[in-house]
Amino acid sequence: MGHNADHSNTVATATRRSVPEFSDADGCLSKAFHTGPYIQTVTSFDTGHYLYVNDNFVKAAGYAREEVIGKTSSEIGLLANKRDRRWLTEVLRQHGRLNNRKLLFRLRSGDVRVGLFDAEVIKVDGEDCILSTVRNIATEDHHQQKSYALDLVHDAVVALDPQGHITYFNRAAAQFYGWTPLQVTGGIARTILFANNKEVFDAAWHTLQETGEWSGEITQLTKNGERVLESRWSAIREKHSSRITSILIVSTDTSSLNETIAGLAHEIRNPLASIKGVADTFLQRSQLTKQEREWIEAIRREVIKIDEHMRELLDVSQPRVFHIKQCCLSELVNGVVLLARNHIKAIKERDGRQISIKFIDETKEPIVMHLDPPRIEDAVLNLVLNAIDSIDKNGRVTVCLRRAAKRVSVNSNGEVLIEVTDTGCGIPLEIRQRIFEPRFTTKREGTGLGLVAVRRTTAAYQGRITFTTKIGRGSKFVLALPYDSTESTENPG
Repeated sequence: MGHNADHSNTVATATRRSVPEFSDADGCLSKAFHTGPYIQTVTSFDTGHYLYVNDNFVKAAGYAREEVIGKTSSEIGLLANKRDRRWLTEVLRQHGRLNNRKLLFRLRSGDVRVGLFDAEVIKVDGEDCILSTVRNIATEDHHQQKSYALDLVHDAVVALDPQGHITYFNRAAAQFYGWTPLQVTGGIARTILFANNKEVFDAAWHTLQETGEWSGEITQLTKNGERVLESRWSAIREKHSSRITSILIVSTDTSSLNETIAGLAHEIRNPLASIKGVADTFLQRSQLTKQEREWIEAIRREVIKIDEHMRELLDVSQPRVFHIKQCCLSELVNGVVLLARNHIKAIKERDGRQISIKFIDETKEPIVMHLDPPRIEDAVLNLVLNAIDSIDKNGRVTVCLRRAAKRVSVNSNGEVLIEVTDTGCGIPLEIRQRIFEPRFTTKREGTGLGLVAVRRTTAAYQGRITFTTKIGRGSKFVLALPYDSTESTENPG
């Protein structure tokens, strides 16, 4: 139904005279305008004023021809969404044409209708004009309502066609990524939003094609760098077939929530340290009665337990700020094993379980890498503590560090493997697919965040976490990190 080029120029007399000139000089075209099945208009490219509208426009829009000629769509209020006017102008300025754009139009009655809009730049008496065609005018359909409703949500919503081209970019997506819909629509998501993470995108895309959905944390590219978002991908299929017609990617930026959680966790941990310190001081007194000592030891145990839960919460919620420095993995893993021995000693004193732990270093020379040592320590410690907890009575935990030959998907220097093996109860078949889900736990006092933190840290280094298990015989978790002796000190992922 035409568009407004957002110019405020007064319509010149010469421009008004171009209407009959257009009709008379191009009689065949004028006849086509009147007899064709579609709504068609001609507007000035420079000013946006209507020069000509056909009979179908008059019938569908409800305006008399003299109410429209010489005015703009903005003055009449034809386009229901003001943002469409600027978008259309820019597209036509860059490409000269636009096809099959679904737009909302407001009729003279105030009703809103949706139509398929085509436009192209043409010459009329030497002047640049826009020939607009609108097809299939109908009451705003369900899909259009959904499209505009998605602009109201806070999550970034990106729609793709089956080939991975971006077909829709909501308002939150524009804010998250820093690009406008005009800049990305029609582009390939893999090269625009996932240019630095194509392997993960390909794996997620494959899962989506197989199962119809995928969810997880994935690093995405924005106009100003990278951003880690929680994403949920869904395939939309035809009603009577399994053919995928579009893909919906909904991404959530949890950084604000994570900062709040991290702040609360720190606020809780600070008084816990004071309580534990007071309890330790009292336990050094010899005049305590047996009952008093048991009470204070119980307080100390509970404080340690809460502190462990807060640490897990921080691992998951803290922003991905890595403090990278050179470290020797053998020393790092050995330090974790020493911490675990103290934990095992406390377990023996508490409930008599006999658990041993052993560190095996199979590397022929020290492995020095650029990492964030506390993050890796926490990841390994989480695996070791889980291994210890899986042992009901007596058993052993083995931690092994070794190099592995290269795989196709990793760099030419292969991988460094940190393997944690236990002789515990094993993981039941029915929950094996859920152990990395946030908040999922089988422990009576667990948080379900430990393995989530392990996977998050591993993914930040483009690594992987895998496991094997047998009921009644134990489990083996393998934390694999790509090894590169020439690694830079830049932050991962």
